[in-house]
Amino acid sequence: MQNWIDLFIAFFRANIVGYGGGPASIPLIRKEVVDIYGWMTNEEFANALAIGNSLPGPITTKLAAYIGYEVAGIPGAFISILATVGPTAVAMVLLFSFLMKFKDTKAVKGLMLAIQPVIIVLLLHVVFEIGKGAYINVSYMLVGITLVAFLGVFYFEIHPVVLIIFAMAMGMIFSEYII
Repeated sequence: MQNWIDLFIAFFRANIVGYGGGPASIPLIRKEVVDIYGWMTNEEFANALAIGNSLPGPITTKLAAYIGYEVAGIPGAFISILATVGPTAVAMVLLFSFLMKFKDTKAVKGLMLAIQPVIIVLLLHVVFEIGKGAYINVSYMLVGITLVAFLGVFYFEIHPVVLIIFAMAMGMIFSEYII
């Protein structure tokens, strides 16, 4: 029962302030799951995030379902999803008309612009934390996969799922050079 309460609190807290959608909530979810509750290590969270990104649908819902299930089975998955989706659904209903009414004011425009740099910093923090665990045993193969992924995303606009599948295949084929 305590796990159910903790799951609800963790995912509610992470998603109620995750302005900007799923990617903005990822650092907050990681903080709850890895740092506060210790349900996963950075490496386990990175793996869950990678698998979740390769599947269709919102990333926070997939993370909530997986982490909730790992912590407390099917009820844990349900509670985590409810805590993830519930706050934003209620906020949309209550706040949408307010924001639309005042969307052209300087204060609301300033609010929307001022929060963007914070979201960027939070995402960079997650990249740094996950990156520390990903490069414990640095190999030329990992550096190569990183460069291919970077070029694929930023220069060739390859869909991230294709890059994730490519990296998984390279990891399986060349595992002796990575591990």
